[in-house]
Amino acid sequence: MCINTPREILRFFAYHLRRMIWPLKRPPWPRNADGKIYLHIGSGPLNDERFINLDVQPYRSVHYLCDGKQLGMMSSSSVDLIYASHVLEHFSHRETGSVLSDWHRILKTGGKLLISVPDFSMLLRMYEENGDIGSIKSFLMGSQSNSFDFHRNIFDGPSLRTLLEQLGFSEIELWDEKDYSEYPFEDYAHYGPTRAFSLNVKAHKTGNPRPDN
Repeated sequence: MCINTPREILRFFAYHLRRMIWPLKRPPWPRNADGKIYLHIGSGPLNDERFINLDVQPYRSVHYLCDGKQLGMMSSSSVDLIYASHVLEHFSHRETGSVLSDWHRILKTGGKLLISVPDFSMLLRMYEENGDIGSIKSFLMGSQSNSFDFHRNIFDGPSLRTLLEQLGFSEIELWDEKDYSEYPFEDYAHYGPTRAFSLNVKAHKTGNPRPDN
């Protein structure tokens, strides 16, 4: 990576300084009264005390510095719920299956996955209506404001459903109003103007990946 401008130099050193300090300010482990384990992948600065937070950036609320690709720190069949808003599109289309497979691994049988990704069909419709490629560029390609914010995959409803079914997920449907109120994160999946371009899907672990996957 080339670092050329003063802003890039400052951002580089600020990031690594925060990584050095982060272990000293690591938040306490969530202890839910019902004993359930909730995992927020790509939590950013958002924090719900019920959730174990994972993010590649060293925010104060993050329990594990991790991009979510491989979750070796979590035991198989140990998690009741995974929440990941606008995370999956950051992985290469060649590795998305293995990423979701590992998320499936750590979920308990009956555990729930709530994900949100940019909806390519909606972005395409928006472009066809207004002809303004700039209005969809950041949703399609990522903001690219830092080395972590690049998109490497696209999804629509049918393609995401097929992938989840192949990996052993079932009861696949869109989020409903109850899900919005139960997990009220201020993110792309919830914010009114961006919700329209988000494909918000929930699924359950009720089986194992198909042998041919």
